[in-house]
Amino acid sequence: MAQGRRNYGDGSIYRRADGVWIGAVEISTSDGRRRRKTVSSRNRNVVVRRMRELRMAIDAGKVATAPSTTVEAYLDHWIRTVRGPHVRPNTARWYRGAIESHIVPQIGRRRLDQLTPEHVRAMLRSVAEQSTSRAQQVHTTLKTALQDAEREGIVSRNVAALVRRPQHAAKVRREFTDEQVRAIRSAMLQHDDQIWAARALLAFMTGARPGELLGLRWDYVDLEAGEIEIAWQIQELPMKHGCGDTCGKKRRAYCPQAQFDVSPGFPFEPCHRSLAFTPVKSRAGNRIVPMLPIVVATLRQIRDIDSNNPHRLVFHHTDGRPYAPREDSNLWKQLLKTAGLPADSVGYQSRHTAATAMFRAGTDENLRMAIMGHSSAVAHHGYLHVDHQGKRQALESLTVLADTQER
Repeated sequence: MAQGRRNYGDGSIYRRADGVWIGAVEISTSDGRRRRKTVSSRNRNVVVRRMRELRMAIDAGKVATAPSTTVEAYLDHWIRTVRGPHVRPNTARWYRGAIESHIVPQIGRRRLDQLTPEHVRAMLRSVAEQSTSRAQQVHTTLKTALQDAEREGIVSRNVAALVRRPQHAAKVRREFTDEQVRAIRSAMLQHDDQIWAARALLAFMTGARPGELLGLRWDYVDLEAGEIEIAWQIQELPMKHGCGDTCGKKRRAYCPQAQFDVSPGFPFEPCHRSLAFTPVKSRAGNRIVPMLPIVVATLRQIRDIDSNNPHRLVFHHTDGRPYAPREDSNLWKQLLKTAGLPADSVGYQSRHTAATAMFRAGTDENLRMAIMGHSSAVAHHGYLHVDHQGKRQALESLTVLADTQER
């Protein structure tokens, strides 16, 4: 009786002229190429058994990459099909930056299955000479990629996980002092762009993130109730040519047929060129924030002069364009320079200032987190700064212990 047609993946068994039996199975690979895995023996029953074990290993995901697969080939596959489609565009861009600028140039040609902890260690030492924060980015990226490779059976171990994360002394961003806030407020009143100056004021009065304020639309502002809903933010998303790269524009966002280069299903609303409205990052980030009277009055003033606003933005250029994140950062630098603050001051310190002010006023932690949009107390505590005078006053309560000891 004739045998039925074999299914894909069952493989085949044949005998060579020298009498050796060969079993071959075609498997998927991480680089997209077709590959056959073979077993051999002079005993056909042994080949049948090894074929069965091989197919079980394939089904378990333990055989999925060609021995010649390089680190570069796998990382390209990883960011395009494994990890990239399932993270936010800016996270994927962060991974790509580490891959293209550091990992591929230094270890990209090495075979994935021959990568060792020392290869990783040497690469990180080289990157750390330029930037310790970038070295941490590279380590996190490679560790995450090899974690996925290990889970899928492409590598037997994650060599990056065996290497210590590079040390980095991150600069602590403190809150602005009361005197500095007064100087900034004075600089706001002198600012040429009163709409953007209002945006800076709301940073202190709401504690909102820069992107959340840049993406705030009038549809989410209730001046009568004195509330704003923070649900969207402005982000710069990656773009791609829609013309087949024939328009001659170097910047993809300027292509007449430019398209957003994001994963299918990623929620966003196009705004202007590469800028788009995207949902805030977490459920805690989507929140209602009450407005103080000074904020309501300020928003009424800019609403009265609002015109040419196709995107219904609260804060925008006079021609209707949104403020891009980089523009916003530069405007902060100019404002802080006018206020006479140190050159390394940044606008994001306004968020630290708001959190610390609420803490010193005795605001309940859960309320502070709800206003700031923090989903964890650990993240929230990074925004709180208590001066030494406050600590000294707290420790004075311990003098009773000394009195007890003396008695």
